[in-house]
Amino acid sequence: FFSIVDHSGNVPAYAPEHLASLWLSKRFDSGFGISGGARYVGDQFIDEDNLFRIDAYTVLDALVTYERERWGARLHLRNLTDQDYEGRGFGSASILPSDGFNLMGGFHLNL
Repeated sequence: FFSIVDHSGNVPAYAPEHLASLWLSKRFDSGFGISGGARYVGDQFIDEDNLFRIDAYTVLDALVTYERERWGARLHLRNLTDQDYEGRGFGSASILPSDGFNLMGGFHLNL
């Protein structure tokens, strides 16, 4: 047995119609820097049949940096508003929630 499935006219899965990103940065003579930005991802279907969809979301992020001649440090603050959203899904089987507010730090040394 075989069957023919026609998906013509459907919106491709995992392809939101609208995506936008804005990131602004400012560095100061003292070595400090600040950055902030927003990411918008529109509604998207998560299956080829267009039966299951995850909602659009907007996430705000920020970054604080400090740079010296030979080293630097950064602190990245993601999802500042602690928004709940689904970042990915796989048909009707599962929807994967994205992380809430989180902090990541880093340090680098220029040799």
